[in-house]
Amino acid sequence: MSILMTRAQLLLSPIFINKCQIKNRISMPAMHLNMTSDGNMNEQITDFYFERAKNKVGLIIVGGCSIDDTGGGPLMISLEDDSKVESHKRFCEQIHKTETKVFAQLYHAGRYSHSFLLGKRVIAPSPIPSRLTGVTPEEMTEEDINRVVQSFANAALRAKAAGYDGVEIIASAGYLICQFLSPLTNRRTDKFGGSFENRFRFARMVIEETRRAIGKDYPLIIRMSGYDFMGTSTPIEETVEVAKAYEECGVDAINITGGWHESPVPQITGHLPAAGFRFLSKMVKDNVNIPIFLSNRINSIDIAESLIAHGYADIINFGRQLIADPEMPIKVYHKRHNEIRPCIACNQECLDNVFNGLPVGCTVNPLAGNEGNKVKIEEVEPKDIAIVGAGVAGLECAVNLLKYGHSVTIYEENDYIGGQIIDASAAPGKQDYRRLIDYYKNMLDKLRATLLLNKRFDLDEIDKNHFDFIVLATGSVQFIPDIPYAINENSVLARFVLTKKRPYGNEVVIVGGNGVGLDTAHYIASSDTLPAEMTKFLIEYEALPLEKIKELTTKTTRKITVLDMDEKFGRDVGRSTRWIILSSLKKLGVKFVPKAKVVRIDKDGVLAEVNGKEEFFPAQTVILAMGARPNNKLEKLLKDRGDVKYFVIGDARLPSNITNAIKDGYKTAMEINKLCEVKK
Repeated sequence: MSILMTRAQLLLSPIFINKCQIKNRISMPAMHLNMTSDGNMNEQITDFYFERAKNKVGLIIVGGCSIDDTGGGPLMISLEDDSKVESHKRFCEQIHKTETKVFAQLYHAGRYSHSFLLGKRVIAPSPIPSRLTGVTPEEMTEEDINRVVQSFANAALRAKAAGYDGVEIIASAGYLICQFLSPLTNRRTDKFGGSFENRFRFARMVIEETRRAIGKDYPLIIRMSGYDFMGTSTPIEETVEVAKAYEECGVDAINITGGWHESPVPQITGHLPAAGFRFLSKMVKDNVNIPIFLSNRINSIDIAESLIAHGYADIINFGRQLIADPEMPIKVYHKRHNEIRPCIACNQECLDNVFNGLPVGCTVNPLAGNEGNKVKIEEVEPKDIAIVGAGVAGLECAVNLLKYGHSVTIYEENDYIGGQIIDASAAPGKQDYRRLIDYYKNMLDKLRATLLLNKRFDLDEIDKNHFDFIVLATGSVQFIPDIPYAINENSVLARFVLTKKRPYGNEVVIVGGNGVGLDTAHYIASSDTLPAEMTKFLIEYEALPLEKIKELTTKTTRKITVLDMDEKFGRDVGRSTRWIILSSLKKLGVKFVPKAKVVRIDKDGVLAEVNGKEEFFPAQTVILAMGARPNNKLEKLLKDRGDVKYFVIGDARLPSNITNAIKDGYKTAMEINKLCEVKK
């Protein structure tokens, strides 16, 4: 048995939840998809999940599924009434064509509910305004409580009738059950508030009534916030008490996550270390006798196997990782670990799409959410294709063309591949971007691309190699503004700082508060704080007071100022990530100056007009981060030549983001393949 297969031995072993056997420990947890307008399961949702099921995911948990009209909102899957059962039945029948088991998550958001958008009530334990929606809920009456308890049970019965293999009750992320458990959101003075027993009463009623409805042999699990990270809310010592109470109430497994939606702690972005909430699952697993799931930032097979081996969890949730690569499980079974396309924790097309009311997609997987539109590739006559530029647009195009049997030569003027992803990966929280480049390297090797590093492409290459198609994926260049002395001995482009090609001083002004500017500020500000191992050393040996250690870990010694003409910084950064970056930069001591129009850049600083008055910002280094322009000089040469078909993709066509670059690469490969003759 190979080392890699040994590493996945536990992950691929079966496990029982109640009397339901799951073929492996790979679970896809419930995630909002925004793929239904009427609450019914449809073709898009079915195609999405079937793509994962046929590739041997052990368990899929669907949802959240709203249980009544006060707890959900638009675009949500529904189990609110019997009319929804038929669509769920068709869905389950399709999933059960595979060996994958499927559970339904029963969902009530309480004060987080978007039911007000549908003209329905918003209810919660107490009338505490929601920071998520801005709405103040109605305090639940005892009649409301009893009705919602029954709604959970009724929804569970519908799930069972539809053919689901089990149900999950959501008691995480700050939803209704969490709101009863937390003194922050439960100010009641009746039997549902105050003591732990009273605050837990609603959860107990929901679990026990649901169990009565579905019977003792039908799997019932609960999704639990191991800790809410809400400051003066529930103490972490209550974690074990809650878990034990869940077990005593009759749940068959506990699915551990961390935090609420409004917690001031990153939960799924790259700022959270891999499997960062393992300490929560360990606390629970050591104190109960039922299987434990673990969630959040697990996108590595080796880490997953280690978590099971060392007693942190029994089942591992691969949420966004299975969006990024639905074939992940089958690749593990076939020992093709190096071919797994990684989730890079960017959230651009998954969580940010949900916040924007759009269907879930994926930055690194252009087919996510469009599985039904997967093109059937016919065998065509292979062509010789040159791809100029090895950024993600060119790499994605190359990998797909190689899969279709074409001969691909990649020209890259640098001595590495990855383009601007290498720049971006320098910023805190973006370290997983490099794993995407590793994936492309592995695929180029496997598919036998010709990769020419340190090689510029010129038109002579066409005649030498007789290329049938040229793909220009030459990226973009940073915009240099028409400002006096913009380029001088102490000014530098952000790209050169992020790639460590240029040093910078202790007093820095960054011109441009977009994503690149903020990443650069974050990179510089973090570079002189204490590294994790030194922080651990100082704490372990009590070498300094904790407050001093905290200061050295979270405060930069540099003076960093970010200027932008806009009032809002990071306007091009997604909602799920922007608050984290800005919060971190403020803690680090970075200064932000909005509405700043740069007048002149000198060798010792920047003169800017701020609110109608000129102000000078001294700097040893001025860093320019003011957007990008296409690097497409070759396009005119190819157009003038006129005898070869060419495509311009990614930033070379229009500077945008990694999502659009990868989509461009994929679509262009499809288009080229369609232009080729089908083999007879």
